[in-house]
Amino acid sequence: LQVKGGMKPSVSLLPPSSLQISGDSAALLCLLSSYSPQGALVSWTLDGSEVTEGVVTSAESEQDGRYSRSSVLTLSKARWEAGELYVCRVTHDGAPHEASFPSPPPKPSVSLLPPSSLQISGDSAALLCLLSSYSPQGALVSWTLDGSEVTEGVVTSAESEQDGRYSRSSVLTLSKARWEAGELYVCRVTHDGAPHENVDVLAKLLIVRAVTIFHFSYHGYYGHKNSRYRYIVISIETLGEKITNNFLLCLLSFSFSPNEHKDTDKRRAQDSGFLRLL
Repeated sequence: LQVKGGMKPSVSLLPPSSLQISGDSAALLCLLSSYSPQGALVSWTLDGSEVTEGVVTSAESEQDGRYSRSSVLTLSKARWEAGELYVCRVTHDGAPHEASFPSPPPKPSVSLLPPSSLQISGDSAALLCLLSSYSPQGALVSWTLDGSEVTEGVVTSAESEQDGRYSRSSVLTLSKARWEAGELYVCRVTHDGAPHENVDVLAKLLIVRAVTIFHFSYHGYYGHKNSRYRYIVISIETLGEKITNNFLLCLLSFSFSPNEHKDTDKRRAQDSGFLRLL
């Protein structure tokens, strides 16, 4: 953005990584870059109150007519972990406004993927938990099955970094029989590198007990009488219980002969019976 012949600063606030947190101190780094003219001012606030102790701001440096500078706020590790809001506020005389950036780093994006039919090989099945786009590093992963922690069969990768964001994955391998038993799997992620209380992200996967025979009843059908396919709205019950608390509405495709009489279609649409899922 060009303002009055100048460029406003690009401002980035980087929290301390687990390696940067040494002893009892932690350092936050505020980077200003690519602005013009010179004269950008930096200040820090903590939960809305200005902070001057522990602040060191560099002199401005120039390259190709653009300026940059940095500012470091060093504070106690205990204060960093207390969960407060840090703001690096930049006022640039060449722009008609000030720029600020809050410090809470991004929490992990968590996805839990069930095994596909191809992934279920032999007597085993693998669930994949993906963590992405978080900072700083240090996210921890654990698994629970119906509320009980599971450690056997768990393999968690090392964290990888790209552009200051981290990612990792965790795989839970279990028997095919246990997978088909219909239990609640939870991939629990604790990310304690944020300047607030631990981020606790849950990805839950509820597995409905696998059966091949469902009782079904038709509620009507849709489609032209000469259509090759009819779309039947049904409700499904398994083992005497509805799969959901409400009606589970499904659209299934059934093949009819074009020469069948519509009364036959109507009779079939009012029938009930059993459907085998292949």
